Amino acid sequence: AKEQQEKMNAQGDLKFEYDIEVGMLEIYNDEVYDLLDPNFSSIQGSPQKRSLDVRHGGDNVVEVPGLRKEKVSSVSDVLLALDRGNANRAKASTNLNEHSSRSHMILRVDVTSGVGEAKNKGTLYLVDLAGSERVRKSEVEGQALKEAQHINKSLSALGNVMEALDRK
Repeated sequence: AKEQQEKMNAQGDLKFEYDIEVGMLEIYNDEVYDLLDPNFSSIQGSPQKRSLDVRHGGDNVVEVPGLRKEKVSSVSDVLLALDRGNANRAKASTNLNEHSSRSHMILRVDVTSGVGEAKNKGTLYLVDLAGSERVRKSEVEGQALKEAQHINKSLSALGNVMEALDRK
């Protein structure tokens, strides 16, 4: 494929181009945060996290204004972004899990590709849901109890959405 592309370039034909951008957000206690924001940190005493809004844009597209998008050009670039974002996720220790994720994470991958002015755009969303929690077994209290309640409520809402879609 590369040889064919070089041959086309040598003949003066337009070449296939693509751009890939990633964004990463977490949903924590019903708030949305940008995990790739360089000012963001899950470490106590760090600058305050800035909550983002989720909006319906044109053409039934869900938008998160202010979500940072980073250009990536290799698998290692994507893995580095994932590592940075995951380091910023809310985590806590419970009786059931030493490194329990306290949030849902969404990785957004935007791909724009085409030849010349004719570009196509596609978006892939990868979702990592926090697991439901049996409060009695995990023996959480205080902030961790509040987190568990938000996690369970959001997973229940997702189940209701899936059930409603199944009935259509």
